[in-house]
Amino acid sequence: MTAGFTYAFDCGTGTFGSYSGSNSTSCGTTDNGTFTVRGRIRDKDGGVNTYSATVTVVNVAPTASFGVSATTVDEGGSVTLSLTSPSDPSSADMTAGFTYAFDCGTGTFGSYSGSNSTSCGTTDNGTFTVRGRIRDKDGGVNTYSATVTVVNVAPTASFGVSATTVDEGGSVTLSLTSPYDPSSADMTAGFTYAFDCGTGTFGSYSGSNSTSCGTTDNGTFTVRGRIRDKDGGVNTYSATVTVVNVAPTASFGVSATTVDEGGSVTLSLTSPSDPSSADMTAGFTYAFDCGTGTFGTPGSASSVSCTMGDAGNLTVRGKIIDKDGGETSYSNSVTVNNIAPEITEISNNGPVLTYQPVQIVVTVSSYAGDTLSYEFDCDNNGVYEVGPQSGNTGVCTFSQKGTYTVGVRVSDDDGASDTGTTEVEVKSYLLFLPLVVRNP
Repeated sequence: MTAGFTYAFDCGTGTFGSYSGSNSTSCGTTDNGTFTVRGRIRDKDGGVNTYSATVTVVNVAPTASFGVSATTVDEGGSVTLSLTSPSDPSSADMTAGFTYAFDCGTGTFGSYSGSNSTSCGTTDNGTFTVRGRIRDKDGGVNTYSATVTVVNVAPTASFGVSATTVDEGGSVTLSLTSPYDPSSADMTAGFTYAFDCGTGTFGSYSGSNSTSCGTTDNGTFTVRGRIRDKDGGVNTYSATVTVVNVAPTASFGVSATTVDEGGSVTLSLTSPSDPSSADMTAGFTYAFDCGTGTFGTPGSASSVSCTMGDAGNLTVRGKIIDKDGGETSYSNSVTVNNIAPEITEISNNGPVLTYQPVQIVVTVSSYAGDTLSYEFDCDNNGVYEVGPQSGNTGVCTFSQKGTYTVGVRVSDDDGASDTGTTEVEVKSYLLFLPLVVRNP
């Protein structure tokens, strides 16, 4: 007892360390397991007693830094999950290394492997919990998680317009073809479509990817198409369509195609039509040419009465005009028959004396628009000595008494004429001499 004792210890390796005067030692652990630890006491004469006990070393899961390359990503994009800076209190585990497993937001981990990172594709929008696990050789596991928001991406398509220029009353077809979405879930679900035919308002969404747009008036219009995915993502496309004005039509009527000078015909435009419903609602204006070669001022009256002028073949016309200035002209021929002048009276101022002028006055019925010429045959021999003249009074002089027939011919400027005669009484000129009485 006075000499004291020495001590030795076995930390579970199966081998004692050297004896020393220290009655205790610290045993580190490098791996999990169940170990027998021992201690010995020895006196100065070599007497030894050995003691033992069992120590259980519990496995500690490894740790790492969990990384997510992006916490917000467009659908169709990808994020990389990684577990870096692995650590384990067990040097044995550190030496053995670790395996890793990842969950890309499906709720299920993939198989463990030696790769400490993985790329996760996205197939639909939403908020997902992604996870990573690190595992040591003894099955110790630590799990890490993070939230990733996948943003919806609107689908795309090719916007088609069957024609960018069309006559009013025609139609164009709008279509959205080759739809695409980076989300495979959206591609599987399909898309809905809506169209604006230039009114400024979209129709209801439907499964049809095309529509036919009728046109009701001329102008330049913006037509649009929309494609929408199941999550409400929308892309809108537009194009410009020019609707060309189409002139209206009507039935052109002429009440008579043959008429006497000074007579009248009625020109009319009936049954107006326009492919534009807007033009039909607004109504039309009309203009007419009564054969002068010039249209009158357009107005709302669809007919006009034309008084025919001088004889000839005239072209009469009518035109219908819509609110946009589109017009259609129609024409027809009207034959105007000449009306020959008619002598209604021939008078004279007889009886007259020889060598005194006698005035022959002619009264004529004729078309007021004609220019008349007058001729007088004083001796009724078929030769008109007086005229032609514009005045209706002719003068003849006779040298002998008697009754004379005077011929008259009246002609219009279209070559028609009328003839007549009048009787003129001519008396002798009496010479009266003064009576001279002589005184015896």
